[in-house]
Amino acid sequence: MKIKELIIVSIYLVKITDKLDIYRVLPPQPPAGGCSPELVATMLAGRLLDYGDVKTPDDRKLIMLSWIYDVNFPWTLRQIIQHGYIERLFDALAASPPLVEIRAKMEQHLANFLQPL
Repeated sequence: MKIKELIIVSIYLVKITDKLDIYRVLPPQPPAGGCSPELVATMLAGRLLDYGDVKTPDDRKLIMLSWIYDVNFPWTLRQIIQHGYIERLFDALAASPPLVEIRAKMEQHLANFLQPL
């Protein structure tokens, strides 16, 4: 592996480790403020959210959920699932039809990503 590739992989590992740590140390708070329609639309498209678009505490929870689309290691996704981070974030958001759809799309993404080759 070339030095540049090794540096890129190292940076990515630090980024993912940081996200795992944030999931662990920042438990979601009760629903607050609802989710911004722009962020909901982006999540429905299966894309990462932009921190600059956050307007409510619930938007921060959506940001943390969107990180799932930026994880490229099956082991990391399994850790996120096994520790219940996704479940706790969804439980801390007020139920709504768009969130049910976001959850279904995320579960499908995880199933596709984690299925055996």
